[in-house]
Amino acid sequence: KVAGMYIMRTKKGTLFLADTTINLDPTAEEIAETTILAAAKLKDFGKTPKVALLSYSSFGSRGGKSPTKMREALAILREKAPDLEIDGEMEADIALIPESTLSRLV
Repeated sequence: KVAGMYIMRTKKGTLFLADTTINLDPTAEEIAETTILAAAKLKDFGKTPKVALLSYSSFGSRGGKSPTKMREALAILREKAPDLEIDGEMEADIALIPESTLSRLV
Protein backbone atom coordinates (compact mmCIF):
# COMPACT_ATOMS: atom_id res chain seq x y z
CA LYS A 1 0.00 0.00 0.00
CA VAL A 2 1.38 3.38 -0.98
CA ALA A 3 0.37 6.39 1.11
CA GLY A 4 1.92 9.72 1.98
CA MET A 5 2.56 11.22 5.37
CA TYR A 6 3.44 14.80 6.21
CA ILE A 7 5.22 15.72 9.41
CA MET A 8 4.45 19.20 10.75
CA ARG A 9 6.37 20.64 13.67
CA THR A 10 4.48 23.39 15.49
CA LYS A 11 4.95 25.32 18.71
CA LYS A 12 2.38 23.02 20.29
CA GLY A 13 3.97 19.78 19.08
CA THR A 14 4.41 17.54 16.09
CA LEU A 15 1.53 16.50 13.84
CA PHE A 16 1.59 13.61 11.40
CA LEU A 17 -0.92 13.87 8.54
CA ALA A 18 -1.48 10.62 6.71
CA ASP A 19 -2.36 10.31 3.05
CA THR A 20 -3.60 13.75 2.20
CA THR A 21 -2.27 13.60 -1.37
CA ILE A 22 -1.92 10.11 -2.87
CA ASN A 23 -5.19 8.15 -2.64
CA LEU A 24 -7.91 10.41 -4.01
CA ASP A 25 -11.06 8.64 -2.80
CA PRO A 26 -10.06 5.73 -0.57
CA THR A 27 -12.59 3.26 0.75
CA ALA A 28 -13.22 2.86 4.47
CA GLU A 29 -11.08 -0.27 4.36
CA GLU A 30 -8.23 1.62 2.67
CA ILE A 31 -8.47 4.41 5.25
CA ALA A 32 -8.24 1.82 8.01
CA GLU A 33 -5.23 0.17 6.36
CA THR A 34 -3.45 3.51 5.89
CA THR A 35 -4.19 4.45 9.51
CA ILE A 36 -2.65 1.22 10.78
CA LEU A 37 0.45 1.76 8.61
CA ALA A 38 0.80 5.39 9.76
CA ALA A 39 0.43 4.39 13.43
CA ALA A 40 3.15 1.76 12.99
CA LYS A 41 5.46 4.39 11.47
CA LEU A 42 4.86 6.75 14.40
CA LYS A 43 5.86 3.95 16.75
CA ASP A 44 9.09 3.60 14.70
CA PHE A 45 9.72 7.28 15.53
CA GLY A 46 9.16 6.54 19.23
CA LYS A 47 5.78 8.32 19.25
CA THR A 48 2.50 7.08 20.68
CA PRO A 49 -0.11 7.57 17.95
CA LYS A 50 -3.34 9.44 18.73
CA VAL A 51 -5.53 9.29 15.63
CA ALA A 52 -8.33 11.59 14.51
CA LEU A 53 -10.33 10.59 11.44
CA LEU A 54 -11.09 13.92 9.80
CA SER A 55 -14.17 15.00 7.90
CA TYR A 56 -16.44 18.04 7.58
CA SER A 57 -18.66 16.51 10.25
CA SER A 58 -18.02 15.87 13.94
CA PHE A 59 -19.47 12.73 15.51
CA GLY A 60 -22.47 12.43 13.22
CA SER A 61 -23.36 16.13 13.13
CA ARG A 62 -23.81 15.98 9.33
CA GLY A 63 -24.47 13.31 6.76
CA GLY A 64 -22.72 12.58 3.50
CA LYS A 65 -20.14 10.35 1.91
CA SER A 66 -17.06 11.51 3.86
CA PRO A 67 -18.51 11.32 7.38
CA THR A 68 -20.11 7.95 6.63
CA LYS A 69 -16.84 6.60 5.28
CA MET A 70 -14.91 7.81 8.33
CA ARG A 71 -17.44 6.25 10.70
CA GLU A 72 -17.07 2.96 8.79
CA ALA A 73 -13.26 3.24 8.96
CA LEU A 74 -13.50 3.86 12.71
CA ALA A 75 -15.55 0.68 13.17
CA ILE A 76 -12.99 -1.31 11.14
CA LEU A 77 -10.10 0.14 13.13
CA ARG A 78 -11.72 -0.57 16.49
CA GLU A 79 -11.97 -4.21 15.40
CA LYS A 80 -8.55 -4.56 13.72
CA ALA A 81 -6.51 -2.32 16.04
CA PRO A 82 -8.37 -2.20 19.39
CA ASP A 83 -5.35 -0.78 21.25
CA LEU A 84 -5.02 2.21 18.92
CA GLU A 85 -6.16 5.51 20.47
CA ILE A 86 -8.52 6.80 17.82
CA ASP A 87 -11.64 8.90 17.46
CA GLY A 88 -13.71 10.45 14.73
CA GLU A 89 -15.19 11.40 12.49
CA MET A 90 -14.36 14.97 13.41
CA GLU A 91 -13.48 18.34 11.96
CA ALA A 92 -9.78 19.31 12.11
CA ASP A 93 -10.29 22.15 14.60
CA ILE A 94 -11.98 19.73 17.03
CA ALA A 95 -9.10 17.27 16.64
CA LEU A 96 -6.61 19.93 17.73
CA ILE A 97 -8.38 20.86 20.97
CA PRO A 98 -6.42 19.57 23.97
CA GLU A 99 -8.21 16.76 25.79
CA SER A 100 -8.65 18.80 28.96
CA THR A 101 -10.44 21.53 26.99
CA LEU A 102 -12.47 19.06 24.96
CA SER A 103 -13.82 17.35 28.07
CA ARG A 104 -15.17 20.73 29.24
CA LEU A 105 -16.93 21.27 25.89
CA VAL A 106 -18.77 17.94 25.90
